[in-house]
Amino acid sequence: MPTPITLPPLVLTALTTAMRIAAKTDGAPARCTRKACRRTGRCHAVQDRSGNPDCTGRLSARAEASAVDMLVFFYKWTRDRASAH
Repeated sequence: MPTPITLPPLVLTALTTAMRIAAKTDGAPARCTRKACRRTGRCHAVQDRSGNPDCTGRLSARAEASAVDMLVFFYKWTRDRASAH
């Protein structure tokens, strides 16, 4: 079994935020087994240090792709800002 990687806190925060936004847009909170998600209509999933979410709302492939798109945007935006200085 491969050793899991540990992601830096900033990456985990970005990953969690992107996943939660995508989950809400996808309607996952209504399908989730977590009461807080269903009650508020927002995703409350957390990620472990390897970036694995504990979401039970069954994200669609489209929602997962949306989360990846958000992360790519964030990466390119921060990279472009850093190179401008």
